[in-house]
Amino acid sequence: MGMSIETIDSKTIVADFDTHIKVSAGPGAGKTEWLIGHMINVLNKSERLGISRKIACITYTNIGVETIIKRLGDGAHRVEVSTIHAFLYKHVLKPYAHFLPASYELAAGQIKGHDDKIMSGYQFLKDWKARTGQQRITDDAKVRSALKSLKWSFDASGALVVKTPFPVKIGAYSIKNDSYLVYKKMTWAKGIIHHDDVLYLSFKLIRLFPFILEVLRAKFPYFCIDEFQDISPIQLSLLNQIIQKETNVCIVGDNAQSIYAFMGAVPDQFVSFSAIGMMSFKIDDNWRSTEKIVGLLNLVRRDLVQKGMRGVMGNPPVIVVGDKLSALSLASSQTRSLNLCTLTRDNLLANAVRKGLSINVGEDLIDKLSELDSNSDRRRALVRSAKAIEYAQQGFFKDALKETSKMHGLEDDQQGKKKSLEILKQLVNGKASFVDGTLMDFFNFINSSGVSTLAKPSKDPLKNFMITSTYSDFSAGVKALDEALPFRTIHKSKGDEFDAVLIIVSADKNGIYKEDQELSFLLAPDLSNEEHRIKYVAMSRAMNHLYINLPELGSAAKARLETIGFVVV
Repeated sequence: MGMSIETIDSKTIVADFDTHIKVSAGPGAGKTEWLIGHMINVLNKSERLGISRKIACITYTNIGVETIIKRLGDGAHRVEVSTIHAFLYKHVLKPYAHFLPASYELAAGQIKGHDDKIMSGYQFLKDWKARTGQQRITDDAKVRSALKSLKWSFDASGALVVKTPFPVKIGAYSIKNDSYLVYKKMTWAKGIIHHDDVLYLSFKLIRLFPFILEVLRAKFPYFCIDEFQDISPIQLSLLNQIIQKETNVCIVGDNAQSIYAFMGAVPDQFVSFSAIGMMSFKIDDNWRSTEKIVGLLNLVRRDLVQKGMRGVMGNPPVIVVGDKLSALSLASSQTRSLNLCTLTRDNLLANAVRKGLSINVGEDLIDKLSELDSNSDRRRALVRSAKAIEYAQQGFFKDALKETSKMHGLEDDQQGKKKSLEILKQLVNGKASFVDGTLMDFFNFINSSGVSTLAKPSKDPLKNFMITSTYSDFSAGVKALDEALPFRTIHKSKGDEFDAVLIIVSADKNGIYKEDQELSFLLAPDLSNEEHRIKYVAMSRAMNHLYINLPELGSAAKARLETIGFVVV
């Protein structure tokens, strides 16, 4: 690859599309606009597509998928737009899963999609311990925590292995590394596929049956990948195999917006990616934000100086000190914006703001219940009932019904659907009786209303937990399905923009706020630090108004923030 990088803008058409292309661009540069223009040009002029062949377009969020499909217009039916997991599931795993050797123990005929479900019931874990010779491990809560953290990754020899981020020791015993693969095979035998498993099984299928690559190349002579910086090493390996011949790749991305390390993304992969004959371009425009916000972004980021293209000076960014709900109220009244989004670091905080909870929810109480309650029927009934209620309130009735049907193992027939709907109605209509109460009130409602018949908790730690925990705090652990909600995690805001943004910086789960650490993204920015990149992504979502809420602020830090252009209130 040559070192020259040509500067273009979001409307530039690259005439030579039958080669590999890399476009580097910061936030608000019009990356997606450029990519859509590029794909439309390919659709109109390529002689390699014909009637049946398509462009594959991979992006990393469902919002990204919807945006691209909408903006492609009439050409959308000739482009396969999807997330990487959905693409591999449809084109590799689902059609070829039955080819896998018996040693994988995969019940190919039972697979119905992929999700983040963790098998952790008492009997399942008992069987797993017996099969792996680990009956001495008795703390199931720690086992569940370990299983939730499992990820597929390459080891030093280049083999794909499933492991936890750190070795797990329970009492005097460490969980055997090779027992995690046994766990995976036990879930596959039930037709349960985790999101991460889609990557692993697709990788294995392509290695075992290289003809699958030929099929993919025949279907998709062009691969376009948006947000390339979010790609994981496994995904990169798969892509490199696909583009070895025939298929051309076009990648668009930005190193500074790499915020998916927990999914295996490595930020330098975008910069270091190369392919034979690849042409490289960059866009340094920012069409999204006001001059004041672009100036702040350029202060935080030194490797790319963006040009504000809107010609609007705008208001200075604002630091709001104090309670998060008061900060939201202030931002709403000052901006009068119908497009104000609060951005938080984690789901619990996003849900707390959405529910109007002034006190931070320190830990995920759904996880806590899993640790304390060994009765799987009771645990599942509480969790699935809460999910059903929250999903129904968000308008996701199909997902809500799925939860109520799982609760009783109802068959997917007319009678089962009717029963599921009745249970959902009981839960939603009865919410007033427990919404402001404790988890024990919620449990009592489930039992007394006939939603489910459950054993009463007898052990003191569980009883105390259910008496002292509120339903509101418990349900804050239910992830929002609606990615378009105005209360989001920063990760869920990727690829989107808002008139006004309120970033909520909070104390940790123990109530400790470390000012130097939390403000370093502004006062000592270092984009090699992923936490700084995450905050950079959050700030760059704002078009006209940017607010940052801090629980407290010292006088020295206040003076420094004012020096770099913030108004502190």
